[in-house]
Amino acid sequence: MTNIYILYDQYRDSYDNASYLISQLQSSYPLQIQYAQQLLQQLAAVDDQVRQHPQPFQELLINVEQTLQQLQQSQDIDTQLSVSRDSCAALTRQLNILTQQESTVFWGTPLTFVTDNLIQNVQQVIVDQPQTHQGQLHDFVDYRVIFACQTSSVLREDSRYFMVRRRFNDLKGLYAELSNSGLELPPLPPQKHFLMGGSQLEFIEDRRSKMQSWIAAISAVPLLVGSASFQKFGQVNGQWRFVQQGYD
Repeated sequence: MTNIYILYDQYRDSYDNASYLISQLQSSYPLQIQYAQQLLQQLAAVDDQVRQHPQPFQELLINVEQTLQQLQQSQDIDTQLSVSRDSCAALTRQLNILTQQESTVFWGTPLTFVTDNLIQNVQQVIVDQPQTHQGQLHDFVDYRVIFACQTSSVLREDSRYFMVRRRFNDLKGLYAELSNSGLELPPLPPQKHFLMGGSQLEFIEDRRSKMQSWIAAISAVPLLVGSASFQKFGQVNGQWRFVQQGYD
C-alpha cells in the first residue's frame, strides 16, 4: 500500500504550488483557475480523511498534478510571448528609424566615418526631396543635400556625389561652429514657420531654395569646406557614389 505520509507530503506541496500559480495566473486563465480552485477545495475537504481513505485522495492528487503542469506550461508560454513582444517592439523601433531614412537606403556606399577633406572642390550643391517627420513637439522637414565634388588621387581624377539628409537646425549648428573660424559667413536664411503665412508646400519649397543657396555659398569657400565642422556636416550618416551613376 502507498505510504500515507508520502501522499500527505505530496498533498501539501501540491496545495502550495497550486495556490501560488493561481495567484499568478488569476486574470489570464480564468477557466483553468476555476477548475484548479475546485480541486483545491476538494483537497481541503479531504485533509482530515486522508489517513483513512488514501485511494480517492491519490486519484485527486493525480488530477492536481496534471492541472499544475498545464498551468505551468501556460505560464511558460506567457513568458515566451512577453519576450517575443519585447523583440517585436525593438524591431519596430529599428524599422521606424529605417523608414524615416528610406530615401537614403541603397543610394550609394555608406560613409562609415568622417575623413578629413573628403569633400572638396565642390562643383554643385543640390537640395531636394523634402520629407516631413513627426517630432516630439512638432513636425519637421529634412532635405536631401548632395555635393558634386571633383576629387583627385595619385592614380586618377574622378567626380563623386556625397549625399546626406539635413534639416534647417543642422544649418544653424554649422553656422554657429563656422562663426568661430574668424571668416566672414553669408547670413543664414531667416527661420520662419509655415504657420506665419502661405501654404506648407510653399514654405517647404522656399526653405529648400534658401538652404541650397546658403550651402552653395559656404561650399565656394575652400577654407570653410576644409573645416572639420563642414566635413562632419557633409559626411555623418552620409553616402557617396560616382557622378556617372547620377544622383536620382
